[in-house]
Amino acid sequence: MSNSKDYMAKAEAIARDALSKIQKADTDLRGAERRRRENCAPRTGMGDAEAMARAARAEADYAEAKAAYEKCLRELPADTLSSLSAIRRDLSTALGEEYSADPSAIDPHTLELLKCGILRSDEYVRLMNSATEAGNDTMVRIIGRYAATAAEDMERRYGPADQRVMELKGIALQGDSSASAVGDKLGAFDVLVQAFQTSAGNVPMIGDWEMLTGDIVAAF
Repeated sequence: MSNSKDYMAKAEAIARDALSKIQKADTDLRGAERRRRENCAPRTGMGDAEAMARAARAEADYAEAKAAYEKCLRELPADTLSSLSAIRRDLSTALGEEYSADPSAIDPHTLELLKCGILRSDEYVRLMNSATEAGNDTMVRIIGRYAATAAEDMERRYGPADQRVMELKGIALQGDSSASAVGDKLGAFDVLVQAFQTSAGNVPMIGDWEMLTGDIVAAF
């Protein structure tokens, strides 16, 4: 089994850190803007030296905060997206290995039973549950394929509303969902990336990061 959850956790941590830095730069800039307004230089230019010094300091702090904010927005999102892209490539490779059909994972005894065509629908369910619990994706896919064939045969004899037919179709769907797991996981990762792009371009949304991504990360 791959450590696919680790890839998502790493990506989420990188995105969260970048958004935290953007949020801090925005907060720093707003604070500098406020101090600049509160410490304006006297219009006559004849104010006391302390007031002039405060105004000059506030102006310098504002310029520094503005430059830091602009640099952050200019560089950090692109750098972060580059890192996320690299993680996605590694994740894709890991998922390919995890969900590739593995001849050594085939259970010959179970396969013989499937080939005989003697299994009841509830026996398909037990076999699928066993393969799923063992994390044996190869057998999950094989069992699902045989269940689909059995469902077609039983449907011709007993109709689509038969309980056994519905059970077998459920097993077949479970096998299909396993086969599409790579696409589903990469799709979930892409949702995280999209959430980062949206939040990085709209600072007020950064506070909603957990709401936007929490369920995706937890379910990955």
